[in-house]
Amino acid sequence: MSMLPLKIDFNKADPNVTLVSISGPDQADLLMQLTGAFNSLQLIVVAAETITTPEGRVKDLFKITDQQHQKV
Repeated sequence: MSMLPLKIDFNKADPNVTLVSISGPDQADLLMQLTGAFNSLQLIVVAAETITTPEGRVKDLFKITDQQHQKV
């Protein structure tokens, strides 16, 4: 399954978590693929906000830590 281009930004401004922002065209199983990728990297998703616009674009924000609950 090929994925359409996504914009991924990492932000370490939060003292406790790394913020991962993902935006781009919505696609089948995108959330499953993203969380699967975090899991395969042994990252913990502490919180997530997912938005799909009426135009079919996603704007997702994940707050992640490592297995020791430290920002990455």
